[in-house]
Amino acid sequence: MEDVRKDLEQERQLGQVFFLSNWVQNEIREIKQEIREVRQELKAVETALRQEIKSVETGLRQEMNGLRQEMKGFFWAVVGIALASLAVSVSVAVKIWQ
Repeated sequence: MEDVRKDLEQERQLGQVFFLSNWVQNEIREIKQEIREVRQELKAVETALRQEIKSVETGLRQEMNGLRQEMKGFFWAVVGIALASLAVSVSVAVKIWQ
C-alpha cells in the first residue's frame, strides 16, 4: 500500500512538473513574440527618425546655401559701397586740387 501511495505521489508530482513545464514554455513563447513585436516597433521608429534626420539635414543644407548666397551678396554690396565711397573721395580730392 505504501508503494502504491509513493507511486501515486510521484505521478502527481510528474504531472505538476509537466503542467508547469508546458506553462513555462507557453510563457516563453509569448515573451519571444512580444520581443519580436517590440523589435519591429523599434525598427519602424528608427526608420522614421532616420527619415526625419535626413529631412532636417536637407533643410539645414538648403539654409546654409541660402546664407552663403546672402553673405556673397552682402560682400559685393560692401565692395560696391566701398568703391562708391572711394570714387566720391577721389572726385572730391580732384576738385580740391584743381
